[in-house]
Amino acid sequence: MTRIPVRLLSCMTAFVALIACAHQTRSSAGDVEGDATLTGTVSYRERVALPPDAAAEISLIDATIQDKAATVVAKTTVKSEGKQVPLAFTLRYDAGRIDKKHLYTVRAVIRSGDELLWTTDIVRAVITQGNPTDVALMLTRVDPDAGVGAGGASSKGELAGSSWVLEELNDDRAIADVRVTLDFGAQGKVTGNGSCNRYFATVDISGESIRFGAVGATRMACATAISLQEIKYFEALESANRFEIEGSTLSLYGSARRPLRFSRATP
Repeated sequence: MTRIPVRLLSCMTAFVALIACAHQTRSSAGDVEGDATLTGTVSYRERVALPPDAAAEISLIDATIQDKAATVVAKTTVKSEGKQVPLAFTLRYDAGRIDKKHLYTVRAVIRSGDELLWTTDIVRAVITQGNPTDVALMLTRVDPDAGVGAGGASSKGELAGSSWVLEELNDDRAIADVRVTLDFGAQGKVTGNGSCNRYFATVDISGESIRFGAVGATRMACATAISLQEIKYFEALESANRFEIEGSTLSLYGSARRPLRFSRATP
């Protein structure tokens, strides 16, 4: 039997240990890279059971970037599978995509098939700027009959070419000295100022029903309060399904408890 010198054996042992240590370090780094999580629950106040096929969709949004194609950082879906609210969720995201200077929010909806049942109507900031990474989201029920109302003689013709200034958003007064506008142009398009950025969207109007397409916008960054108002405004536009005009006041109804209220813009 060949005897290996003690010094050579020690060197071999140290070399093997070094290789193992290096391999372990690489594996550990790979496992934790981008493995950040946002946790919480999704619930609602109504004493109504979830349908068996209900699912909650939770999205992490970079609210500093207002281009809709670029805002979603990560999303996850939680199937109810017979469970009732609160539904717990864990949303995994790449920590390397998070900019500490940006504002991030979380949004959730509950659907049954293609039908939207509940949605968030309150913006919840998360992760950066001292905001939490664990949140309890309380959703608002979407009224399926909200698109059918008694609004008088409202019509597509009354909105075409008109311009409006936001007065109330989710029962709150619009921020003073920040002019939020809604301009109805020709061929089913709207534009305006969202609070911080110029925005644009398509719009489909039929009788008293109104539907806005996904809102696109420029990418300017503003103060947190102004950015949050803009997020709420864009979400409220996208959820709108009915409108009323009374004198010089335009009201847009959607998933929120209170409508968006505008006053007619003066030339």
